[in-house]
Amino acid sequence: MLATLNRLKNPSSEKPLRSKTGRIKALCRLLDERLAQDVHLLKIPHLSSVCDYVVLATATSTPHLEALERYCLRELKSWGRITRRPIEGKRSGGWRVVDAGFAVIHIMDQATRTRFHLENVWSKGRKVSFNPGSAVGR
Repeated sequence: MLATLNRLKNPSSEKPLRSKTGRIKALCRLLDERLAQDVHLLKIPHLSSVCDYVVLATATSTPHLEALERYCLRELKSWGRITRRPIEGKRSGGWRVVDAGFAVIHIMDQATRTRFHLENVWSKGRKVSFNPGSAVGR
């Protein structure tokens, strides 16, 4: 089984990831490992007073969308980041929004992502590399 974020370590210091940047990059890597497609991490503190990061990811099916949502929630819970119901879009279409406090994670099916094209909405955000792994079959 793939490592979960609460077990991921910073390779240079072997300390658990504590910074917001380290955690959100690790979450993006987890989404990539779980075969989310076209994962984007955008830094937007100069564009939003609500959050510092936006994550965009595409699921290949409804069960995949729900699984990616569960993985995100599990990791947020391990960080102690869930203080209320952090999800919008449950059972309504192909889009889930997960609120991590410092980041908003959008998980969409391909049709929804194409229709709303959030990359354009956040085009002034700075794209951040999270060093995605090369997943089999992609």
